[in-house]
Amino acid sequence: MVAKLAARLCPGAAFGAPADLGRPLAEVPFVVLDTETTGVREGVDEILEVGAVRMVGGRVLIGQTFHRLVRPGRNGWGPTVPIHRIRPADVAAAPPIEAVLPELVAFCREAVIVGHKVGFDRAFLKRAGFPVGQFRWVDIDRVEGWLEAQAAGGPPGADPVAVWDLEALARRYGVELFRPHSAPADALAAAQVWQRQLTRLEGFGVRTLGDLLLAVGAR
Repeated sequence: MVAKLAARLCPGAAFGAPADLGRPLAEVPFVVLDTETTGVREGVDEILEVGAVRMVGGRVLIGQTFHRLVRPGRNGWGPTVPIHRIRPADVAAAPPIEAVLPELVAFCREAVIVGHKVGFDRAFLKRAGFPVGQFRWVDIDRVEGWLEAQAAGGPPGADPVAVWDLEALARRYGVELFRPHSAPADALAAAQVWQRQLTRLEGFGVRTLGDLLLAVGAR
C-alpha cells in the first residue's frame, strides 16, 4: 500500500530524490528523521516512535514536523525502556506502523532524508514497508567523518569514517539536545547539526546535491 501511495504522489520519478543533481543545496528539501525501537536487532525488534522535521537548505522549518508513537506487534521491550522511556502503556492506543507509514511517506515527499546513523532507521523502516529505495539518504555521522578528513588535508574521495554519537556531535556544534533518545528531539538536534554541517560543506566546495552525493556517498 505504501509503495502504491508513493507512486501516486510522484509518478514516473524516483520519489523523494530531486532529479537535478546540479540543484544548489540551499534549495534542496530535506527531512531529518529519527526512530526509537524496541531494540537493535534487525528482523526482530520494531519501531516505537518516529520523529522528523523538514528543512529547505539550511533553514529548519519548525512548523513542519512529524511525530507518531507506534504500537509494535509484540510486547516485552523492558531492557530498552530506560533508554527511550517508552513503556508498553504509552503505545497501547497508538496506531500500528502500517497506519503510520503512509503519513510518513507523504511527509517526506520530494525530500532527501537525513539522519544520524540513518542506516539503522533505514533498515527498520524498510522492514516495515517504507519505500526506502525511492529516497536519497544522508548520514550526518558520515558527513562529519568526511569534513574531518578534509580539514586534516585528506583526499576528497576518501571514504568517510563515521565515529560520532549524536550527543557528541550536538556538543561539537553547540546544539542543545533536549531529551536524548526521544525521536522528535533527536530529529531536531540532528537538523541543527546538519544546518551547521551544510555551512562547512560549502567551505569545501560542496554546493550542489550532486556534490554532496559524490563527497559523502549518500545512498
